[in-house]
Amino acid sequence: MEPLVREITEFGSLQVYVQSSESNLFDSTKRYYAGLGRKLGFEARKGFETEVAGTKLPAVELAWLDAGKPLVAFSFCFGSREEMIASIFSLLAVQADFSVIITSSKARNYSLEELKSLIEEAVFLNLTTKFVLVDISREEFLVV
Repeated sequence: MEPLVREITEFGSLQVYVQSSESNLFDSTKRYYAGLGRKLGFEARKGFETEVAGTKLPAVELAWLDAGKPLVAFSFCFGSREEMIASIFSLLAVQADFSVIITSSKARNYSLEELKSLIEEAVFLNLTTKFVLVDISREEFLVV
């Protein structure tokens, strides 16, 4: 397993951080990953925006930048299926080396397997990004 994937999927540290936080799961998870990025030596930028053909796309919640280039882009999806699909497109537009979707099986959106199938069956399979799909409730992940 690649070192960045190992760091992103270190559930023990995430669990300790979230349990000690006084904010909700969404906010504390986002803060954890921003802090982890800084700890690993990246610039962690919240609300990272990108454009395609001059059109601004919805920002991804977090990006880890290396020399100004997005190396890892995160989307935190605890809502609807539509939100999940929009997140996939936003992550693709960023063109980071790794696109990470953080979700929870308690959110009742796509399972990791369903999400993996969506990504694999998509017409844009000539991707250069690897997707890391993380279910923080079940402490499971998949790499696509």
